Amino acid sequence: MIKLYCCGEDYHAEEQHLGRRIRCTRCGRILVIEEAGPISTSSSRQPTKHSAIPNSGSPAIVSWLTRLRRRKSASLLLALAGITLTGLALRLAVVEFRNPKEQAKVVGQPKPLATGTPRVRDIEPTGIGQLGKLEFPARIPFSLPTGTWVIRPRGIGGKGSLRIENGTGLDAAVKLVTSTLPRKTIWMLYVRSKEAKAIDGVRVGSYLLRFALGMDWDIATRKFFQNQQFYEAGGQLEFSETETESSSGELGIKYTEIEISLNEVPFGNLQRAPINETVFDEGDPAE
Repeated sequence: MIKLYCCGEDYHAEEQHLGRRIRCTRCGRILVIEEAGPISTSSSRQPTKHSAIPNSGSPAIVSWLTRLRRRKSASLLLALAGITLTGLALRLAVVEFRNPKEQAKVVGQPKPLATGTPRVRDIEPTGIGQLGKLEFPARIPFSLPTGTWVIRPRGIGGKGSLRIENGTGLDAAVKLVTSTLPRKTIWMLYVRSKEAKAIDGVRVGSYLLRFALGMDWDIATRKFFQNQQFYEAGGQLEFSETETESSSGELGIKYTEIEISLNEVPFGNLQRAPINETVFDEGDPAE
C-alpha cells in the first residue's frame, strides 16, 4: 500500500499503480505514485514525498497565476506612488529654502493695474479695517455738437433769422418760447462754448429767449450735470415781416434779423436775468 499526502488529505494506491498519477481533489495538483520509505509510527502524519506537475488548465493554477499578477500590479502601483510623492516632497523643500526674491518669482508677482482701474492709496497703518481712499479716473464731460436740436422746431415757416453767439466758458442749451400764455417752446438748440449758430425760418411773433449754461450734458433729462445755471433774456424778441416795393415797382419782403450774445458784454443791447429750473422748463412738449 502506498500513501500520498496533499492539502491535508491522504491518498492510497497499490504497488501495481507505480508511475501513475493522482489529482488532488482540493488544489488540483497531479501527484505521481512513487515508492516511499517506511513511516515511523511514533511520528505524526508526514507528507509523502511526491512530485507535483503543474497543470495550466486546472482552476487552482489559473487562480494562483491571477493572484500573482495582481500582486505584481499592486507592487508596481505602490512603487510609482512612492516615486511621485518623493518628487513632490523634494520640490516643496526646494521652494521653501529659496530666498524671498526667487520665491516671489515662483509664486507670482502682482500685475500692474490697468489704466482707469480704481486703486487703494494712502492707507493709514492705524485702525483695524480702515479703508484707503479710492482714486477713480476723472469723468469726461459730454457735449453735443453746436447746432444739435435738443427739441426739434415746431410752428416755424417764417423768414426771420436769429444768430446766437455763446461767448461764455460753458455750453448752452438755448430755447425760443412764445411770449403769450400758455407758453410754447418753439425749439431748443445746443451751442458749445465760444461757438455761434444762426437759425433761419423764425415766424412772425413775440418770443422769449431762455437758456441753460453748464457742463456735461445729459440727453435723458435735457440738463447739465455740472455748473448748471438758468437765464432769460431781459427783453422780448419781436419778429416781423413787411412787404416792400422798390423804385422799379418790384415787390419784396423785409424781415427781422436779430443777433444776440449769451454772455453779458459792455454796452450790449440785451441783458440777462437768472430764472429757476421750473420757469426754464415751461412750455416744453410732453415726452
